Amino acid sequence: MNYALAFRCRYQDLNHCLNIDSLMTKYKNGSSLMPLFRQVGTLSRTLSEMVTIFNEIFGWTFVFMAGKTIAHILASCMAFLEKNYEVTNMEIRLSNFLAISLSIANFTIVMMCGSSVATESSKTAFLCYKLQEHFPPKSDERLEILILAKQVQANDVKITAADFFEINRSTLCGILATCTTYVIVVLQFSGNF
Repeated sequence: MNYALAFRCRYQDLNHCLNIDSLMTKYKNGSSLMPLFRQVGTLSRTLSEMVTIFNEIFGWTFVFMAGKTIAHILASCMAFLEKNYEVTNMEIRLSNFLAISLSIANFTIVMMCGSSVATESSKTAFLCYKLQEHFPPKSDERLEILILAKQVQANDVKITAADFFEINRSTLCGILATCTTYVIVVLQFSGNF
């Protein structure tokens, strides 16, 4: 999770280098922006490679974390729904509820961090296309920024769970929807309602 936040911060720093106002001021003062664009391209490629390595190292950890969270949610819900569940101690039920809440909160934070990395990385290409509009049509800077935009788009960044699924908000919603559907089906078949 800390690595994902670090990646997001690095992409924010990279996007800050493409600030239109400061770049246009440098361009109007006669400074060449080509080295900066090439440096941003190199940094973007390096970050993309680092995210790929991150996925290789921690991908299976995310798969097991997702499985653990799903199993924990479903097992806890089944314990509440079981007819022979004779434990009336409110402390046990409360601790079970808190454990589910912490598990979901932990998983949610991981999903949000993964989603924020992809969002920040996609902003880089957007900024490149936005920036190219400020240069003359046949200028070297415009051509270089278009090359940079294509390079950034080719290095699409997504944090994945061993390439089984992406770590993002839609995955979180899908998992919660599946768990909810499962609980509803179990409720209907158990006859509690």
